[in-house]
Amino acid sequence: MIRKIHILLVILFLSAISSFSLQTPVSANERARDYYTKYFSQLVAGLKMLQSDIKKDQPTTTLQRQFLEARISYKKIELFIEYYFELDVHRINGPPLETIEEEDPTAIREPLGFQVIEPFLFPRYNSSTKKEVLAYLEKLISISEGLCNNSSLFNPGNYIMDALMEELYRIVALGITGFDSPVAQYSIPEAAAALNSIREILVIYEPQIPRPVQGDYKKIIRLIHQSLSYKKKKKNFNSL
Repeated sequence: MIRKIHILLVILFLSAISSFSLQTPVSANERARDYYTKYFSQLVAGLKMLQSDIKKDQPTTTLQRQFLEARISYKKIELFIEYYFELDVHRINGPPLETIEEEDPTAIREPLGFQVIEPFLFPRYNSSTKKEVLAYLEKLISISEGLCNNSSLFNPGNYIMDALMEELYRIVALGITGFDSPVAQYSIPEAAAALNSIREILVIYEPQIPRPVQGDYKKIIRLIHQSLSYKKKKKNFNSL
C-alpha cells in the first residue's frame, strides 16, 4: 500500500509540473540528449556483444547475461523511445505477436524486438535456432543504431514531464507485473532501471521546475530512492 502511495505522489507531482509551461534552456535539453546518446550507444554495444557471443556459440548463461544487460540499457531510455518514437517501439520491444497496420488492416506486421528474442534464450538456448535468432537480432541492432546515430531526431522540448509521467504509468502497468519480461522474469531490475531514469531526468530539469511545486521536488526524489531500495530487496513480482 505504501508503494502505491509513493507512486501516486510522483504521478501527481509530474502532473502538476506538466500543467505549467516548462521553459527549458538549451543546456538542459542538451544534457537530456547526451543522456539519450550515452545509453543508446550502450544499448547498441550490448546488442552487438550478444550477437558476437551467439556467433561464437557461447554458453546459455553468457547469452542470457548479455541479453539482460542489453535490456537494462534499453530500460534506461525506454521513456524516450516510447514517447518520442512511438512508431518504432514495436520494432524494439513490441509484444511477440503479429499485428495489423492501422492504416491498412490487410497488412500484417511482423513481431520484432526483445520480446521476440527472449524465448530463444530462456529458459535455455537451443543452438539449432541460431540462424533465426541472429536474424531477429540483426533487425533490432539496425533500428537501434539508426535512432542512436540520429540523435538530432530527439528533441525533448517542453514535453519531457509528460514523457516521465507516461513512463511511470508504464512501470506500474507493464514493468513490475512482468508483462514485457514473461520468460526471463527480470521485471523488477528492469523496473528499477526505468524508475531511476525518471530520477536522472528530473535532476537534469530541476532548475526549470516551476516555483509552486519546487517544494515537492526533494520529497519526490526521496520517494524514488526509497522505491529503488525496496526493489533491490525483491527478485520478482511475486515477492513484492
